[in-house]
Amino acid sequence: MTETSSHPYDALTPDSILDAMEAAGFVINGRLFALNSYENRVYQVGIEDSVPLIAKFYRPGRWSEAQIREEHEFTLELLGGDMPVVAPLVMPSGDTLGHHGDFFFAVFPQRGGQAPDTSTPDTLYRLGQWLGQMHNIGAKKPFASRSTLDILDGITGNNRYLIDGDWIPKDLLPAWNSLIPDLLAHCARRVDEAGETAVLRLHGDCHAGNILVREEQMLFVDLDDCRSGPAIQDLWLLLNGDEITQGQQFGELLEGYEMFRDFNRRERHLIEPLRCFRQINHCAWLARRWEDPAFPRFSPGLASPGSGLTRSWRCGSSLPPCRRHLSRYPASTKPRSVTLSNGDSMSQNEARFTIRSLLATAIGAVIATVAVLELSGKISHSTIKDNAIGEFTAIHVEPGETFRMSPKPSELHAVCEHGYLAIAADADPEFRGVLVDYKNRGVKCQ
Repeated sequence: MTETSSHPYDALTPDSILDAMEAAGFVINGRLFALNSYENRVYQVGIEDSVPLIAKFYRPGRWSEAQIREEHEFTLELLGGDMPVVAPLVMPSGDTLGHHGDFFFAVFPQRGGQAPDTSTPDTLYRLGQWLGQMHNIGAKKPFASRSTLDILDGITGNNRYLIDGDWIPKDLLPAWNSLIPDLLAHCARRVDEAGETAVLRLHGDCHAGNILVREEQMLFVDLDDCRSGPAIQDLWLLLNGDEITQGQQFGELLEGYEMFRDFNRRERHLIEPLRCFRQINHCAWLARRWEDPAFPRFSPGLASPGSGLTRSWRCGSSLPPCRRHLSRYPASTKPRSVTLSNGDSMSQNEARFTIRSLLATAIGAVIATVAVLELSGKISHSTIKDNAIGEFTAIHVEPGETFRMSPKPSELHAVCEHGYLAIAADADPEFRGVLVDYKNRGVKCQ
């Protein structure tokens, strides 16, 4: 007997996707390629005599039309403020938001790149600069329809959903019920320590996976989760490593951020409560999406309601790890693994799928490692070009205009070399370079 599914995405067939694009005024060539996306459905759509476009079909019922339009308006506002974001295109129909059947959809330009290496200080400094500018724009006005991040209510509501839906495995339920009140108490104390914080429009899900880097250019993507909240929400997800490393990373982020916007240092107390919120919210999100055929396939360790004794999921080792981090700052932001404990043996298909997943992961890890080594300079290639000692940017200022500069010393100073301005190292004045523009023209000095 074949089971039938009534999930809304069952109606999103290839024909309906192409029909939606044609109805919006695009001349398609029939090529369609599905891209990785769990919450929404995203496709690369071939366009006749042009480059492909990216079509994003929003999950029915998740956002209202007004909320989606606010996402678009905010993204376009950022783009108009010279922020490097991938914004929705105005379709031939004259709107950034299309509607076809039960689905709202938007179309974006195709952009490539890879996640930034957030272990390097320069990358974090640049990210901080961009986030400071993003938050300046986000603070100009509030959202009218989109939600505001509430840590304690969010933890309480998501926990209630998991308990009421019988999603917590029976063997973990006593420990879970004992842990959650402790977590809430710890989080409440941290929220009190943070005090009153400014609320502004945020990216909302600003982790490295939602930032693309290509040829030294950064692009912020996927503002699907944009919301109102404290500035720290867009910063803490970029931290990783041990406590000392994260402290150094946070310092680099703030140095860039405060070139453009002041930061309330007390907001750092919200990092661990935000981590707890994110982990418990993630568990509840998986439970809410279990009816989506994509989720059981790619999250086989998640329990179905009432099946905790035979197939159970665990956030972290067995319980939300944010409890272990609440006593210190900062703490590890590495995502916790999902562990499968299954009383039944895997079928051959499941075993083959697992082996393929492991092979794909291993190959991807090798490719990613080589890419990181190349970007970090550990793998060098011979080049024939002049050696540059640094990159410099001229900041235009009006007479009497105030501007911010980093308090961190550059360890460089200016000298006049044969009538042209040169930059020399403080530690070794003989190590110098003439300042030139992109056409190799110098700046005269006396």
